[in-house]
Amino acid sequence: MAPSLLSPLLPSLRLPAPTASRCALPPPPQQAVASTDSDVARPAAPLVAVASHRRELVLGAAMSALLSRAPPMPAQAREVEVGTYLPPAPSNPDFVFFRATPKDTPALRAGNVEPYEFILPPTWKQTRVANILSGNYCQPKCAEPWVEVKFEDEKQGKVQVVASPLIRLTNKPNATIEDIGSPERLIASLGPFVTGNTFDSDELVDTSIQKIDGQTSKRVMQYYSYVLETPLALTGSHNLAKATAKGSTVVLFVASANDKQWPSSQKVLKAIVDSFHHSAARSEKMATASAPRHLVAVPYPGRGHINPMLVVCRQLAAADTALTVTVVVTEEWHALLDAAGVSAALPERVRLATIPNVIPSERGRGADPVGFIEAVHAKMGEPVERLLDRLALERKPDAIVADTYLTWGVAAGAARGIPVCSLWTMPATFFLALWHMDQWPAADAQEGEEGIGYFPFLRFAYVLNGESGKSLDQYFPFPALSSVKCSDIKIFRSRELPMKRAAQTLSNVRKAQCVLFTSFYELEASAVNGITKVVPCPVYTVGPSIPHTPLEGGSDEIHHEKYFDWLDSQPRNSVMYVSFGTYVSIPSSQLEEVALGLHESTVRFFWVARDSATTNILQQISGDKGLVVPWCNQLKVLCHPSIGGFLSHCGWNSTLEAVFAGVPILAFPVGWDQLVNVHLIADEWRIGINLREQRREDGVVSRAAISAGVTKLMDLGDGDSLEMRRRAAELREASRSAIQEGGSSWRSLNSFVRDIIKGRLNVANTETTQ
Repeated sequence: MAPSLLSPLLPSLRLPAPTASRCALPPPPQQAVASTDSDVARPAAPLVAVASHRRELVLGAAMSALLSRAPPMPAQAREVEVGTYLPPAPSNPDFVFFRATPKDTPALRAGNVEPYEFILPPTWKQTRVANILSGNYCQPKCAEPWVEVKFEDEKQGKVQVVASPLIRLTNKPNATIEDIGSPERLIASLGPFVTGNTFDSDELVDTSIQKIDGQTSKRVMQYYSYVLETPLALTGSHNLAKATAKGSTVVLFVASANDKQWPSSQKVLKAIVDSFHHSAARSEKMATASAPRHLVAVPYPGRGHINPMLVVCRQLAAADTALTVTVVVTEEWHALLDAAGVSAALPERVRLATIPNVIPSERGRGADPVGFIEAVHAKMGEPVERLLDRLALERKPDAIVADTYLTWGVAAGAARGIPVCSLWTMPATFFLALWHMDQWPAADAQEGEEGIGYFPFLRFAYVLNGESGKSLDQYFPFPALSSVKCSDIKIFRSRELPMKRAAQTLSNVRKAQCVLFTSFYELEASAVNGITKVVPCPVYTVGPSIPHTPLEGGSDEIHHEKYFDWLDSQPRNSVMYVSFGTYVSIPSSQLEEVALGLHESTVRFFWVARDSATTNILQQISGDKGLVVPWCNQLKVLCHPSIGGFLSHCGWNSTLEAVFAGVPILAFPVGWDQLVNVHLIADEWRIGINLREQRREDGVVSRAAISAGVTKLMDLGDGDSLEMRRRAAELREASRSAIQEGGSSWRSLNSFVRDIIKGRLNVANTETTQ
């Protein structure tokens, strides 16, 4: 995290334009209850001039002749305004809501498609359908498309649903829309039937692809959308369409208007087309809006815990529009959040509630970390429980999301019959390592040859615990993913109280109703898979839980970020960003070595210190190649195109932000999970260099080692550096995909919301399985 008390929580993450293209942020999480639309891929397609040439309507004439011979289908059309019999649309009161039923549509009656739905203006009318069907959806030829339903308004245009057997487009059974190929292929095949006009690529104005989580079917449904400008179309010169496939049938939804209708109706038609969905992809989500829900979130009172908890709360509020979240913090933390503008930037349905300052002040926490841990364990639980009881007087919370390190959190919920969801704000790999701590080697384990002494989880053939040659299978019956050195284990073992509390928290997880991880599946797939095999409750990965979306309000108004002028003036990928977080204590002798190492490397750097005094000293030591400041907006800086590397203490939030920004890391871990994070960074993901291995006997990393590491990482001509950048870019794309609609974290978060709504996480339901 950025090295100042408030920087991890500052709300504004807007990137400077246009230089932030490398790290352009994804769109905010969609409100999964109210809307499931999200463009996953929108190929660029400039508006084209309407084709001036005329075409012969060969196909149109043929289809007209065919339709003229077809008997009218006994459709349920009504020559009255739909507003007289259709209900108002939940998403927009200016429209009404149509949902197809078997009596309306032959494809639905035949079981070939699931119910579909869309909205309409109340003044439109449903018209009768006359096509090739006569009671049997497969007459006269199974390969021909047919019209399911049609609505129109003489002033605005018309819409129709067209169904076609997939065999017309692909021979693959149970194909999806993407099996057809590109949107252009679908348009070329089905478009002429709808428009009565041969397809010309010049008429294609725009195409896009959307993915929507199918929920019921446990699959992601993909939709093609396109816009045609066809001057000779029978439907009208302007056509907007949306198509998908289910089972053996393609369903095409088309809205059309002529030149006279188009200027005033294009927005209405677009809204209609955007609303079209198979009900199976929405029904469970729409149901979530019916009943209000309340969730209480209790973060551990630390910078690296509150920040991801607030991000998760924002995500939950976006995923369920009926959900209100109460976040419990101390009075001191409430004041800090207010001062940083975070409170005002939270969504309306995410609110803060306070307990008294029963723990040491955040400002002095670093002076006595053990005392702070013990105070949280012994003093914070009781006031939180009193607050839970007060909140329950209004409405009993549906669930509690409690930081895993709150040793009393699960018991507080269990005593009140409230399901408790444990939030783990460190890597899943470290969780899995702690889960197996009873199988760790003894603290006096012998190190291996050359002092390496790796203690991997099922990675190597033996464990170096003084009994060389013993099979790992005797120690770890479950596969895992990342190596931890015996020397690291010794460090963990030496921290008796933190290890004792960690053991308590992992024991409590066995009694929780689920576990949420701020990581994402693609980043730690092996660890997540291992966790799901040993943890007796559901597991959800919802990360990267960093403030990756711009928050309302702006820290730009609170802090005038003058340092961006300096960053803007630097060449691309030329600056090393330096931050050791806001909590980690680094001796002054080591800071001096870092400053001198940066100076000797001659690499440009941007260093965030913790206070003005330190800033001035470090600036004098390191020289004029860099800029030292007391505060910065870390993610915004990491996303700046001038940043080419990150010298970091490897806290988990900083690691996730570096992954999100696609920036390689010069790793300088100090303790706790950072010792595991560095192995992930340097050995598993291979996006950085481990400086800890360069320590001298006194534990200090020399200026020479730092200079060499900085120089290598920032050398754009070095093969290893280029490979690290390539892999960092891959993880950057994976992190964005995970949180976008249809991504692994998006699906996991919505699954968590549905499980709460359905009562699957209730205490009574989970007690029987634990």
